[in-house]
Amino acid sequence: MAHEHESSFVVRVPAWHGLSTVVDEALNAPEAIRMAGLDWLVVKEPTHRPSGEIIPNRFSTIRLSDDTVLGSVGDVYEPIQNGDLFTFFDSVFDREEGRYYHTGGSLKNGKVVWLLAKLPGDFYVVNDDKVENYVLLASSHDGSVSLMAKHSPVRVVCANTLAMAIRGMGMSVKIRHTRNYAMALSEASKAMGLAQRRMNVMQQVAADMVRRQVNSQNVGKFLENMFPGKKKDGSTTKQAITRRNIVTRLFANSETNNLPGMQGSMWSLYNAFTEYVDHDMPTRGKNSNAGFRSLIGVGATMKVRASRYLLDLV
Repeated sequence: MAHEHESSFVVRVPAWHGLSTVVDEALNAPEAIRMAGLDWLVVKEPTHRPSGEIIPNRFSTIRLSDDTVLGSVGDVYEPIQNGDLFTFFDSVFDREEGRYYHTGGSLKNGKVVWLLAKLPGDFYVVNDDKVENYVLLASSHDGSVSLMAKHSPVRVVCANTLAMAIRGMGMSVKIRHTRNYAMALSEASKAMGLAQRRMNVMQQVAADMVRRQVNSQNVGKFLENMFPGKKKDGSTTKQAITRRNIVTRLFANSETNNLPGMQGSMWSLYNAFTEYVDHDMPTRGKNSNAGFRSLIGVGATMKVRASRYLLDLV
């Protein structure tokens, strides 16, 4: 994961394998953009062949501070500056002095940038099991990621990022890097203003999940659905068996998934799965950064699918 990391900050708890700058409290926009190492601009310039000839409809995105080429994009692509991410948060979530930035930074030599903002609305599922309310904003300067505003609650006791399917309430808003992105940001502001309502519904869903016990048959079917791994001869792959066994152990033995009042519950099973995805699942390829994978990539998709399966049982 370290080779993916470029710069970041985080409040109190060291992250990214200790690579982040740790600060004592949430930051305002000017402080956060400096501590995250995001105080630079991006421009789009024509791409040239080795002969010097301009390549039609191809452009390079370049970081002005050091002339790093971040990506190759088309003619409709419009750079969204890092500062615009802070403008977005400040326009949506009005809080005293704007001190709600808890982490932020860049990956892949500046190609991908992100911010995580703390909102009101935290709740407890059982004693000592606090879920905190966050919104993630992520973007890229190489065209790999649309600008994304996403509801990303965090279960504090194990630092799991929760991604839960709630009918009629989407998790994220995506905005293309085009010239009218400012108008799209305005619309996204309205959508992400619903994050508080989504957190209220999630509290009710979690309360229902913690009241519902699951038996070994429920667990087995859930894990078969999450990690199918069937061979042509009908047997199960070694990888699928290993993953199922790890989640089973986390469900049965992990202290954080067996707090008083949640043992053996659907909530415990869901969090055993999210703990595996966030902390134990192997990293490789485009999902080689665990934090990026958990918040935006395949890990987030897996968590939504897990919650949808369990909520269908309810």
